[in-house]
Amino acid sequence: MTTDNSPKRPSHYHSGKVIYADRHLIGRTMVQSQETTTTDNRFTIGHVARLADVNVETVRYYQRIGLLVEPQKRWDGYRRYTGDTVRDIRFIKRAQGLGFSLKEIAAVFHPATGRNCDNIADLTATKLRMLDETIEDLSARRRELSALVDQCAECRAGAPANACVIVQALQD
Repeated sequence: MTTDNSPKRPSHYHSGKVIYADRHLIGRTMVQSQETTTTDNRFTIGHVARLADVNVETVRYYQRIGLLVEPQKRWDGYRRYTGDTVRDIRFIKRAQGLGFSLKEIAAVFHPATGRNCDNIADLTATKLRMLDETIEDLSARRRELSALVDQCAECRAGAPANACVIVQALQD
């Protein structure tokens, strides 16, 4: 792998596609070490979806709700996306994985909102409190289910089916 910044020359050809010494091929799109922060408009929507590990319809949906900008069609009839689009989708998916809704992402994290640090911190603290409440609720449920399982083990020793402690607890 080369480290100089000079223009790269093809190292060899593979299936009619040029492969560069410091790059690898994903589909038919050349990307440098999965870095997708380039401003070259070189990705089709399908390539963007594959690189971001989402469905093409997800990309289109994010465009419809304003989370992503839809590029203009080029002379060849295709829209070309930049690596920034892949980065933005990955950001959205990571934020969703942490519990933020698409509306929250659009309202607080979207660059058009100015990404106010105070708003982001407040929303994140609220999410943390909600997560703590959920954990407390789940822990209480677990304790209750554990007690029922323990009681059930005692009553299984020859008790009739109509005397099931779990059924009785749910009926109360």
